[in-house]
Parts: sequence; structure tokens; C-alpha cells
Amino acid sequence: MAARLSVLSSMMLFALALVLAPGSVAASDLQCSGELAGVTAANVTVPVGGSCSLRNSTVTGRVVAPAGSYFHAAHTRIAGDVVGSSSQTLFLDQHSTVGGSVRTSRVVQVFLFGARVHKNVKVDRTTDQVFICGSTVERGSIQVTRSSRDIMIGGPRSDGCAGNSVRRGSMTVLRNTTDVQLVISGNRFPKGNLVVSGNTGSSPKVVQGNSGGKRIACQANAPRFRASQNRRWKRGACKP
Repeated sequence: MAARLSVLSSMMLFALALVLAPGSVAASDLQCSGELAGVTAANVTVPVGGSCSLRNSTVTGRVVAPAGSYFHAAHTRIAGDVVGSSSQTLFLDQHSTVGGSVRTSRVVQVFLFGARVHKNVKVDRTTDQVFICGSTVERGSIQVTRSSRDIMIGGPRSDGCAGNSVRRGSMTVLRNTTDVQLVISGNRFPKGNLVVSGNTGSSPKVVQGNSGGKRIACQANAPRFRASQNRRWKRGACKP
């Protein structure tokens, strides 16, 4: 009997040691300020008006960038959503991955360079720049609406903005107002649609070299609109 108790006691102590081992401690939430590298966090929040840059890091939950804040992720894996609301800048690059969606509202600048997003990219009411370049959307869509002033979703490689791959979803670019440029170029939609509609403003508007896909539709866009070399679409047309 004493031997059995000794064995049971040893097993309980071993299990307790596993629970308390440093490697088993769950990641905690992080209020991120400054530049951090090699960190692991559950959920990340940037302080209002603050700045956070993550490199070679892992976020097991979501990232929230509130009013006036700057968030940058490079070589970083984010399991949940990335949400920007009235932020200054939201910037994902250098093969950063997002397991959920990227959702922004009233952000000044939105940059995705070489990022991978599992679900959707939804950009609404951006006030200055939207650059989505060389990125992949796995199972969702890209939507850019009611934004200004400089929008590039794929473009000439000479400008450092490669086309994007939307593997299962579509792209909609609706009711934006630009005075610098509106460029949608070199994007691939094996199974989805491309809709560019109701975009106004004084800048040139170019829809070029996008390959489909199911349907392409360009309509009710302001003057200085040009479309060319959009190929392999099953139906539809791209006109001003």
C-alpha cells in the first residue's frame, strides 16, 4: 500500500511540474509600445496615439489598433483578426500572416506588402493611402470602399507593387474618390469576380492586366478611366 501511495505521489508531482514549467505558461495579452522582436502574445492592443512594431513574433489572438495609433508587423504570424479604427497607419509586410481578417475603418494609411490573409481584407473610408501589393488572400475577398486619395491594388513592379492573388474570393472597389491615382493591376482571381464601380475624383483610374475568374464589371467611374488587357473572364466587361 505504501508503495502505491509513493508511486501516485510521484505521478502527481510530475504532473504539477509540467503545469508549472516555463514553456507551458499561456501567452498573455500585450499592450504594445515601441519596437519588439521575437515575442509571443495572446491579444495585442496598441495604445491610443501610440506606436507598435512587431518583428519575428507570434500573436495567438487578434490585434487592435485604435485612434491615432501606428501598427507594423514584419515576419509575424497573427492567428486572429487585425482591426484598425481611426488609426494613423496599419502596415503588414515581409510575409506576415493573418489567420482571420484585416478590417479597417477611417484609417489614414493601409499598407499590405507581401502579406498573407486567410479570410477577408476590408478597407473602408481610408483618408490618404491604400496600397495592397504582392499579397495573397486565401479564402476571402478584398473590398476597398469610400476611400481616398491614393489607391493602388497591384501595379507595375517598377513601382514596387506586385499584383495580388485572391484564390477563392472576389475584389470590389466601390465609391472611392482619388486625386493621386486609382490603380488595379496584375491581380489574379481564379474563382471570383472583379467589380470596379462608382469611383470618382480627378486622378487617372486604371484597371489593367487582371485575370479571372467569373465576372468582371466596371461601371459608373468618373472620366480619366482606362481599362486594358483584362483577360480570361467568363463574362462581363470593363468600361468607364
